[in-house]
Amino acid sequence: MTVKSAALGDFNRSIGLVYVLATAALFLVGLGYLLYNGKYFHLAVIFALPLLLVFVTQPKYALMQYIFMLFISRSAFGTGPLLVTDLSGFIVIFSALLDFMLSKDQFYDLPKLSFNFLSLLSVTFLTGIFSLNPVAAVRPFGRIVLLFAIFLALYRLSKKVSPAYCINLYFIFAVLNSVLVMIPFVLSKGALRSFGLAPVIFDELALLALVIGVAKFIWSEKGQQLFYLGGSLLVFLALLSTQSRAPILFGLIMTVTIIVLSASRVRQLLKDKYLAATEIPFLKTVMRRPKRVIISAIISLLVTIMVFPGLFTPLIERFDELWTYFPSKSFLLRTVLWKTAFNTFLLHPILGVGPGLFPNLDFYYQEVRLNFLHSYVRGLSAHNMLLHYMAEMGIVGAAALLALMVNLTRWGRRLWMKAAAVGEQRLGIIMYALAITFLLTTIFEAGWLWGQTGLIFTFFAAVIVRSA
Repeated sequence: MTVKSAALGDFNRSIGLVYVLATAALFLVGLGYLLYNGKYFHLAVIFALPLLLVFVTQPKYALMQYIFMLFISRSAFGTGPLLVTDLSGFIVIFSALLDFMLSKDQFYDLPKLSFNFLSLLSVTFLTGIFSLNPVAAVRPFGRIVLLFAIFLALYRLSKKVSPAYCINLYFIFAVLNSVLVMIPFVLSKGALRSFGLAPVIFDELALLALVIGVAKFIWSEKGQQLFYLGGSLLVFLALLSTQSRAPILFGLIMTVTIIVLSASRVRQLLKDKYLAATEIPFLKTVMRRPKRVIISAIISLLVTIMVFPGLFTPLIERFDELWTYFPSKSFLLRTVLWKTAFNTFLLHPILGVGPGLFPNLDFYYQEVRLNFLHSYVRGLSAHNMLLHYMAEMGIVGAAALLALMVNLTRWGRRLWMKAAAVGEQRLGIIMYALAITFLLTTIFEAGWLWGQTGLIFTFFAAVIVRSA
């Protein structure tokens, strides 16, 4: 009986091996068929399903793929408003829902800023009802719903991963993408504006990465200084290669802001009589690091210009156009959009003209045709989120938008002010500086609730609130 059982076991194992090999062969034949016939989408789905299962069931990996996808700006299906990063956001939402359902604690605490998101939704709904075309409000309303859902999901998943880890991962991805951005810029000798895998929005991504890098370097521990300094310089050079004037200027402004805030905090800590003696040398090092940032940036620019003469000539010319009587077409377009948005607000100051109507403003409101450049307004935003909200949703919309940004800044400042230990200062200054960046750029130009930039804002908003 024993011999027969052993023989039967060997036979079963042989059958199993044949079955596995046959299945693998069929699978490979199927992949070959799809590849031969150009069915690349089906191939992507086959390989994406196992990854999708991993992302949904592992909160850490869900966050990692979301941060990674922030740097890839592509439409999900060739055309249409759905982005690849939107699909990444749905993965985060499903992961958070699964984590909630499997958790023993079924109580979900609403994070700070939830009221602000709900206020934006309420205002969009209200102004949409009184709009000339309520259907146009569906898309802006749906976008805010998606951002709010992703915000709640990121807030929950960030319990599994430290905020410092999320910030570090974002900075590393930004540095790697900066290399991709610099290559075509250098090869074209500055003639090509480069944005890497994230067309148009890389300048916003680089701006935030620069803020993180500078703050990290100034407050970094010994042994990490070179990485953050080198990474920050690379991101800064990549930001210059985009030739985007506003992000470059805001990058310089926020660098100065971080230096001033850090110097002020070091002076306060040095006056603290309970400060540990071992922390004093580190604080004195922090005071010296801003000079290294400035000197390193100047040396990097000089070396780059010497190695690649004329590399930044197009960038200099773009800035020079701002001080002439004949501004560039892009800047002229912005002034037309800003003026149109402000005049629209004056005509409809309370509830605005209605969400989603600004791109086709002259169709609904003939009196908005201000000058011969009015055609530039069609199909575009106001290129300024605050003015855009003022035009489409009036005072109530602008107030809801500013309340969101101001509250985020308030929580960033609270985290910064409550940082007790010297080691906590690093995270505090990063969060506070990022919140200030969002507030300032919202007032002057950026659109942090539109498209992929909305997904970037939502990520940092969740991390800041979780940290605070």
